[in-house]
Amino acid sequence: MLSMHFPGFRVADVEHAHDRVRISISVDSDAATCPDCGRQSTAVHSTYVRQLRDLPILGEPVELQALVRRFRCRNSDCARITFSESLGGLAKRYAQRTDRVTDVLRSLVSMLSSTLSTIL
Repeated sequence: MLSMHFPGFRVADVEHAHDRVRISISVDSDAATCPDCGRQSTAVHSTYVRQLRDLPILGEPVELQALVRRFRCRNSDCARITFSESLGGLAKRYAQRTDRVTDVLRSLVSMLSSTLSTIL
């Protein structure tokens, strides 16, 4: 049921720890596109886990563990040797929280700053 909240991703596991809900996901694709040359690759070099904060579920903090693959670029004319797959609309590169959390935070900051400016 959670997979509908993460389109384009596989939900591998959901674990309720003492103080949070931990959801393990991975990209639901066998290939990734090199950001430099645009060629698709299926040659996995390695994997790593990204920890992302997401919106709470029923008041419980949510931690996403995204399994990210590094791919080899097979284009001999491309200067890039390896690249990480994109998490698409879920999170920006190097982000520690999902785009959904960032959007909520921006809305709150905008609302609070406009409220403060009318008070002052």
